[in-house]
Amino acid sequence: MHQTTNTNARQYILKCQEFNGAKNTRSDNNYAVSGRRVGHLYAVYSYGHWPMYVCDTRTDTWFRNSERASPTTSKQSSQCYPTGKDCAPLPTEELQKMLDWAVSFWNQLGYNIVLQKTNNPCAQCPRTRRQVRRQTQ
Repeated sequence: MHQTTNTNARQYILKCQEFNGAKNTRSDNNYAVSGRRVGHLYAVYSYGHWPMYVCDTRTDTWFRNSERASPTTSKQSSQCYPTGKDCAPLPTEELQKMLDWAVSFWNQLGYNIVLQKTNNPCAQCPRTRRQVRRQTQ
């Protein structure tokens, strides 16, 4: 897994490579920004749970979260914007449905992709969060 700064994360995002950004102990996965593969989708998360961008890697189709974010997440979003890509706006719920569908699809094919609930709900978002973790058999 690549470790990088938030400002240098874009190089991994454009290649849909998994990475961890700056450390942040208050986040769900201990990183302020992270990129994860979920089957054929690639998701860029803020604080381990809020999808900022999702890419369908089969078609190179990008989506961005259209919902209002905190000032720090807004800054991360601008630092991580996939330059040169046209990102269709979708609400968080729709992005999460895409990711949930991908988990279901790939698990039916024999992969073991888990959306794991975390024990550290973010102060910005009090509801229980899920962190993506992929394990292959």
